[in-house]
Amino acid sequence: MSYASETRLREATRAELARVGARPGRPRSAGPGPRLSVLPGPPPNLGDMLTFRQAIQGNLFPNCNSTATITGEVKFVGQNFVIVEDVQLAGNFSSQDYQTLGQDLDDIIYPVVVAYYGSPADLDNNQRVIALITAEVNKLTPRGSSTFIAGFFWAGDLSSTQECPASNSGELFYLIGPDPSGTFSDAVEVEDAIELAETTVAHEFLHLLNTEQRIIIGNGDFGDLEHTWLDEGLAHLAEEISGFNKVGFGTRANLDLDAVALASEAARDAFNIYHRLNIFRFARFLYDSPQTALALGEGANGQDPSDGQQSLRMRGFGYGVARWLGDQFGPAGNGVLPGSAEEALFQELSSGGPTHMQGTANIERAVQVVAGQSLSWEQLLALYLASLVVDDNAPAGIDARTQWKTWNLRGLFEQLRASNLGSNAPFNRTYPLVPTIISLGETTNQSSTFTVNASTGSYFILRTGSAAPNAVLEVTTPVGGSLPPGAKVQVTIIRTI
Repeated sequence: MSYASETRLREATRAELARVGARPGRPRSAGPGPRLSVLPGPPPNLGDMLTFRQAIQGNLFPNCNSTATITGEVKFVGQNFVIVEDVQLAGNFSSQDYQTLGQDLDDIIYPVVVAYYGSPADLDNNQRVIALITAEVNKLTPRGSSTFIAGFFWAGDLSSTQECPASNSGELFYLIGPDPSGTFSDAVEVEDAIELAETTVAHEFLHLLNTEQRIIIGNGDFGDLEHTWLDEGLAHLAEEISGFNKVGFGTRANLDLDAVALASEAARDAFNIYHRLNIFRFARFLYDSPQTALALGEGANGQDPSDGQQSLRMRGFGYGVARWLGDQFGPAGNGVLPGSAEEALFQELSSGGPTHMQGTANIERAVQVVAGQSLSWEQLLALYLASLVVDDNAPAGIDARTQWKTWNLRGLFEQLRASNLGSNAPFNRTYPLVPTIISLGETTNQSSTFTVNASTGSYFILRTGSAAPNAVLEVTTPVGGSLPPGAKVQVTIIRTI
């Protein structure tokens, strides 16, 4: 069974779409300040011509003094979204394309993402969020690049024009447009542009809502924005829940590939659009050795690894943490999706609470508030990292929190290996994560040297062919010394037979 046609299956690195949330630099401000709007008042009408300020430069950094503009025509006006087409792209999408896309944004993406992450502030008083499909996004990617920018949200558009003259002072994000002839960069087919718009809107909508919950509705400042790794993990989860909502799936159903992709043609389409790349990123994190991933998004000298292969692993880690947290600590029952009312947990994570907590501290707080469990990040991390090897493969009596409830990881990846995706990494293994095997005997004395970055784990299988011998495990520096002061290392041992 082919789960993705060749025309829709992109080469792995390009498949990441560099959607990278491409969150161009954050404006620096003591607070949101007074608001002005480019598009005040009621929503525009079909056919209206609108002008937007354009602050984002070719290097993805903003210039608040930019005088560049984008002119576009309103092509869809719904209850929640307005779609505007850059005049440079006129004629590539049909009116039916805009209607179909707009209805999905309005009816599928908006209700579930808002239920999980909070409502927009409506700074421009038009009761809508604007999706601007523009050639300026296409132009951001050099021809022949192995990745490309699919769209972005810029927090500066929530600033006033006093703070940033190039701000649009409203809820807005920018999307790649159809360009079959390759006028502005490499060609983008109409079908691909439609699919990219759906999943990119879900992703960037989270960034917009998370930002507004903190600096607008929560009256914070730009220093209160969520840490990148968790913000991206929540954004990738927004893609997933949008895909579930599109075909009526819920959480905690222990889904595998067959359950999702074979349910119907619509389910196969939803898998390709909303789920496949999320699973790819998560698999990349598992496949490329979790111990070496910069899981919390901190690179050399504190730099944020927001591009390239490292980004895939960091995003895979963040998405996995978000999904596992929802499975384990979201309320039971039915919410906006069947299966659980986990949105209560994600509402807490989105706002960060009254003091706009961030990162691991935000997770600890949200779990305490929603689930009533006081767990440190180290305790949560140990359970999460264990789940990556024992989900649906656990011995009797193991802590139930080491299991995923929404996805059957073993079944999912085995079926992906057997599918037409399985000829290439990371889907060419029965399971992407392969622990190091250490064979034990009566006189075994074996050392294994490895590096573990912050909030990651290294995995080993201790195997013996006879009665289990006594074993002593020591974690030392590479030269056999004690670990440095303040270092926290936790060893989890699970007996599988």
